[in-house]
Amino acid sequence: MKARIPMHREFIISFPEGISQEQEAEGWEKLQAIVEDYKKSHNGGSIYEPTFIEDCEPAVKALQETYKFEYTVELVK
Repeated sequence: MKARIPMHREFIISFPEGISQEQEAEGWEKLQAIVEDYKKSHNGGSIYEPTFIEDCEPAVKALQETYKFEYTVELVK
């Protein structure tokens, strides 16, 4: 069986090396919560939705203040 995944943009997130494992795990958990909240508020929408980045970026930036991670947005083919 084949599945074609459309081109989409993704957040590429990198936590700093000096962060504790607990903080990094907590940060990832909160990032996952953003995705789950997005799904709930967009009738099951996923990261493949055209507006995913724009809709979630304010929440990601807010977490960035706390956890000091870097992120980029990349086109995935």
